[in-house]
Amino acid sequence: MAAFRLLRALALATLCACLAAAGTEPAFARGEVLINGVPARPARARDYYPADLRRANVGGRVSLAYSIDASGRVVRVFPLVSDDVRFEPAATQCLTDLRFRVPADWEARGGPWRRFRIQVTFVVRGMQPLPKWDPTDEALVITASGR
Repeated sequence: MAAFRLLRALALATLCACLAAAGTEPAFARGEVLINGVPARPARARDYYPADLRRANVGGRVSLAYSIDASGRVVRVFPLVSDDVRFEPAATQCLTDLRFRVPADWEARGGPWRRFRIQVTFVVRGMQPLPKWDPTDEALVITASGR
């Protein structure tokens, strides 16, 4: 049980580090980062790298479009382009595990109807991340660890 808690804490810290390394700035609350100008934090910690692709040392990218509802949950996620469709479910899960801290007037300002874009990049340890398709997109980097 203690090993599971340690693994969970490590996974959460890794996700926060990946979010921070994605070129986002520190936000107001501990554990939050800014993604597309909205403070976000991981709600769950898990290993997002698909096991079969990790074993095969395959890296890739997925560009996603999404919205954020009035409760701060990611909704209407749609893959725009990917290097390998097998990365799409993991990229979508990583994004939907985030919780955004939206302002009280988010709905009144049309927030839930805005569309955001993000690129989730999967990197095999020791290799350079693939470049972003669109340099204006935010990016999350997920690094394969162990086998």
